[in-house]
Amino acid sequence: MARPRNGIPQPRRHSSGQARVTIDGKDHLLGPFGTPQADEAYRRVVAQWLAKEGPFLPRANAAPVTVAELLANYWKFAEEYYGYDVDPKRGDCFTLKETLGIVRVLYGRTLARDFGPRDLRAVQAEMIVRDWSRAFINSQIGRVKRMFK
Repeated sequence: MARPRNGIPQPRRHSSGQARVTIDGKDHLLGPFGTPQADEAYRRVVAQWLAKEGPFLPRANAAPVTVAELLANYWKFAEEYYGYDVDPKRGDCFTLKETLGIVRVLYGRTLARDFGPRDLRAVQAEMIVRDWSRAFINSQIGRVKRMFK
C-alpha cells in the first residue's frame, strides 16, 4: 500500500543553498536553508496558501461523494478557472457541459470512488455513438480524467 501524501509541502534545500518550497508547481525561495528567516518565510508562504485554497486532505467522517456532486463542484471550478462566468459563449464551455452531461446521465448516482476504467470506456463509447471525432473524444476523455484526479 502506498504511503498517504502529506497535504502540506515541506521545505527543501535548493542547489543555491537556499530553502525552497514548491506550492502549486511553483518554487518559492525562502532564504538561507536552516535559518530563522527561512522558517518564517516558509510559515508565511504556507499560511497564505492555506488561506487561499488549502491542501487536498481526505475528509474524515465525510459522506461519500457521488459522481453528480463531483461534476457540480468541477463545473463551479471550471467556470472560474476557465472564465466561463465572464464569457459564457466560449465554445469549450458548451463542449465541457456536454461531456459532463454524458458522465452525469450514465453515472450520476454512482459513488465517485467506484468510477473506474471500465466506466470511462463506457463514457468513451457513448461519445463514439454520438459520432464525435477521435481527437475530440480523446480531449474530452482527458478532461474527465482531470476532473477525477
